[in-house]
Amino acid sequence: MAGTTALSLQQFIASLDKSCLPKILQVCSGVYFQGSIYELSGSEVCFSTGDLIKVIDIELLSVSCEDISNDEKFELPINHTGLFKVVPEEMPYTSVEEMVSLRPLDLESCLPFTFTNCSKITVGNFTLGAGRALTVLSIERREGEFKECESEERFTLREIMSSPCLCSRKFRFINTTKCDRPLVLCPIYQVHAIMSMRKNVLKFPSSLEVDVVDATELCENVNFVTPLSLTEVFSQPEESFPAVVEILEVPETRSLFKCSWLSEIKLGSNLIFHKKSSTAMVLLSSLKSRKSQQFFLVSQQYSGRFRRRPREFNSVYELHVASSQAPALKGHFVEVLSDSKKYKLKDLGKEFSLPLNVKVVSRDTELEADPLAGFACLRIEAAMLEPTIQASFAHKPEHCFEIPTEWLSMSVHFTKDPLPWPSSQPPKCHLDRVTEVTDMFFYEFRKQGNSDAAPPPRPPKRNVSSSKSLKTPSKPSKKSIKKSSNKSVPNTELATLTLDGKRRPPAPPRPGILTDQPPPLVPRKHSVTTGNARPNTYVQREDSKKKVHLPEITPDVDSDHDYETVDETFTTILKDAQENVMFY
Repeated sequence: MAGTTALSLQQFIASLDKSCLPKILQVCSGVYFQGSIYELSGSEVCFSTGDLIKVIDIELLSVSCEDISNDEKFELPINHTGLFKVVPEEMPYTSVEEMVSLRPLDLESCLPFTFTNCSKITVGNFTLGAGRALTVLSIERREGEFKECESEERFTLREIMSSPCLCSRKFRFINTTKCDRPLVLCPIYQVHAIMSMRKNVLKFPSSLEVDVVDATELCENVNFVTPLSLTEVFSQPEESFPAVVEILEVPETRSLFKCSWLSEIKLGSNLIFHKKSSTAMVLLSSLKSRKSQQFFLVSQQYSGRFRRRPREFNSVYELHVASSQAPALKGHFVEVLSDSKKYKLKDLGKEFSLPLNVKVVSRDTELEADPLAGFACLRIEAAMLEPTIQASFAHKPEHCFEIPTEWLSMSVHFTKDPLPWPSSQPPKCHLDRVTEVTDMFFYEFRKQGNSDAAPPPRPPKRNVSSSKSLKTPSKPSKKSIKKSSNKSVPNTELATLTLDGKRRPPAPPRPGILTDQPPPLVPRKHSVTTGNARPNTYVQREDSKKKVHLPEITPDVDSDHDYETVDETFTTILKDAQENVMFY
């Protein structure tokens, strides 16, 4: 821009007075990549040449510290608790007044302070030699060469940044272990700005490496456009309507609507938004036939009259569900009706449950062409309450239509153009109460209606035991037979013995401590020995309650088992079984 000086963004924002906001800046050059705006973690990080930025606020974030001896930079938070002291300037001042003007406070409250004169000072008959340290107690205008001495005053970062005089000075840390060299302090702000075609307030640091110029006077009449979706337009206050809006983004090519006004919506064209409301609507569908099925979104203010039509059912299940709600059903899957009354659309939903078959018997006279009048039967699928915006085109402001805000995706912005009718004389609007929609709209509506439905029950599990019983048992391998032969045979055989000769059911699990030794072998004679036979450790009989008194035997303290006393009959059977096993 001719006649203006480009400054770095950080330098411009640091010199900006908040009372002068808002300011319009234009980006001259800087670091950017491809597009105009890119976001990183919610903050703008780069701009393109020529972008206009309207700064509306600045917020101090941190302080950039630059070591002037080696050009190293680091940042400190604004709430840093360390203290700083002013580094005296090496160049001498021409007057005491110049030194005082650089003090952070006003003229009287900055006193006293100390300085060194670089030349002789003659006051009347008194002459003061050069290089003497002087303390200013009061001010009287004198000129000469003066050099500032190092002061013992201490300042925090917030105090330094709040004083324009201190911001132009060099400082040094009180704690020299951090850094003992002079530092130049520069504030870093978070800039709040707006840009054209952006919805939200932008936030970016003033340390971005871009050059800007002040374009406030040249771009004073520039309108920063804020795009709004239809749902955002619906959230605007009532006082915002009626208004002229400009279309910034047209709906998708595969729209959910097949109405005539949709094809007239062009990028950059204007619409008139008359008002917003919540409209009661019903979803109608034509019956399936050779032609494609049609769907309509109809306002309940539709003034045509309907007559009920019998419903047809494709399955016994549908007939059962319908008969549970309406008893006036008979066979052959066709509903028998004796109702010849004419109904309004809003009355059908109150008196009957949906879905409902109807036929238009008297058309809506306020419509130029009623698309519902030519169908032999229509099906009312559902009723709904939709947020809508009543709109019209600028060249036909009296011909209105309703835009469902949640089903149409487009962006607009409010313009300052005047309405195309005289003040306080709005035209009489003729509203299209029937909007044809696509089958995609119907499926999306069904999908939303079933979103809260419970999932179907899981199928029953297959009976694993019965399926296993059908399988033939597999033959044991030779390895398994060989392994089983190495085991103790008497224990295995005795565990399956019963008194009636049948095999007993599987034994319970073995106890935790067992020995691998087989029971002792008994001699082949029928005389009763003095020792007890080894009982079956897995089975406890409860049938016989007759106890046999046996002679006392010294307990085996080394035994790992706690044996039970068994009756005499069972002892005899066990001995015979052990003798028979010995033959194998």
